[in-house]
Amino acid sequence: MTESIKKAVSSIMGITYLMLILNGQITHPDQIFGEVDAWNLQCLSGAIMCENGHGTEKNCLLTGAVVINRRNSSHWNGKTIEEVILAKDGGSIQYANSTRDKFRTIEASNRVKAIAKYLLIYGTSYVCPSNVMYQGKNKNAGSGLYHKEPTPNDGTPWEYFCYE
Repeated sequence: MTESIKKAVSSIMGITYLMLILNGQITHPDQIFGEVDAWNLQCLSGAIMCENGHGTEKNCLLTGAVVINRRNSSHWNGKTIEEVILAKDGGSIQYANSTRDKFRTIEASNRVKAIAKYLLIYGTSYVCPSNVMYQGKNKNAGSGLYHKEPTPNDGTPWEYFCYE
């Protein structure tokens, strides 16, 4: 197979998996073909679970995408998923203590593990722009709102995802 065909097949698979995840048809990591590092899967799925594990599929995808985007950015601290979650940015922590304390050991649901595996294999380009770096209750974070998604977390109706 030529390189261009491999890229096209990968793109088709990435978009297909994304649609299946968003439609609730992928609920287990084994449904996504490919291998990922077990520790990265634990760290990313643990962070998603701590932050929005019971949110919509889109909420979980965007939460994980923020972690990946921060890891890939030179403007944020941390070269690995684990380092991003534990990092301080200008003296402030990037993630809540509850996430920092639990992400390594929490048992994520299979649905969240599937979402994390998808992000580890296909990245964030089909989910959101690479400069979506903020996730939380503040719609005024960063330079503007990318998306707001309903959340079941602590009575707050929306989770906001914002540009850097």
